Amino acid sequence: MIYNYAIEPEFLITVAGNRRDYRHVIENFGLGTPRMMAEFPKLKKWRKRFRQATSSRGEMGEDEKKRLEELFKHLIETQIRRDRYVYDNDKSWLDNAENEHARHPFRAIVATKNRNNKPHILPFDNIGDWPDNFWSAEQGVSVERQADSMAQAIGPMLENSQEVIFVDPHFNASERRFRAPLEAFLERYLKNKTNFEALRIEIHCSIEKDNAPAPAHFKEKCKTELPRIFPTNSTVTIKCWKQRQGGAKLHNRFVLTDIGGVLFGTGLDTGQIGEKDDIYLMARDQYIDRWNEYAGNEPAFDLDCEVKVVGIKPV
Repeated sequence: MIYNYAIEPEFLITVAGNRRDYRHVIENFGLGTPRMMAEFPKLKKWRKRFRQATSSRGEMGEDEKKRLEELFKHLIETQIRRDRYVYDNDKSWLDNAENEHARHPFRAIVATKNRNNKPHILPFDNIGDWPDNFWSAEQGVSVERQADSMAQAIGPMLENSQEVIFVDPHFNASERRFRAPLEAFLERYLKNKTNFEALRIEIHCSIEKDNAPAPAHFKEKCKTELPRIFPTNSTVTIKCWKQRQGGAKLHNRFVLTDIGGVLFGTGLDTGQIGEKDDIYLMARDQYIDRWNEYAGNEPAFDLDCEVKVVGIKPV
């Protein structure tokens, strides 16, 4: 539901040349959309190449300069991190991107030209008419309330993120209907990741749900039921919140990551055969509000209890 695209620095300079192309990129990439720029190469190196290309471009009008600056800020606001790649400074950016695509594919490579007509390269000449299999991206889906289907629906977002927070007020570690999707989500999230200890994985729930267990019992169940579904060397923090007087209510179900978030209409648990749930990608401002409520420096709720669980599931 959130896909990674390698974007050539020179592409931005070409796009800034007119307002229509500028709007197309601004509206279709970035936080709150299903498309995001991959950090390839690291931002410092990408920025250096961008500045070199800008200097080579020569004189620009004021409107063009402003569009170029806004494009740059917009695309680097939130990027998808990429590790273990090789970047050869003696080769062009596009050659490096194609080599990396062969190792660990991007959704597509966005560039100024596609001289060899590679299907996974989206050139400026065809902007607005790029092929659906590399461009179309769902912002809302209806899925079976089964673990594999739920994880498949948000798999690209999970795989491309570094931090993930699962929010379901009714989460209960004792019930398999909650554990099974969580295990499937984590399998997708940890795919292609190696340093599990550096990741942020959290589960947020409510102490005020019906038949809520006492904090001591809640912690005990988390420590006995959850380690076997968490991979070895991963640490998951479970936080149980309660509503403040006059404050926000813990009700909706979310999966929040550092690159965006989704809303589950029913819950993060499995249902009966034949039941479906609707999943929606959250708009930028909506996502930022929810992230700050649960993960910000000043959460919107009062913490009732917290427990850390270390995984023991073989990888």
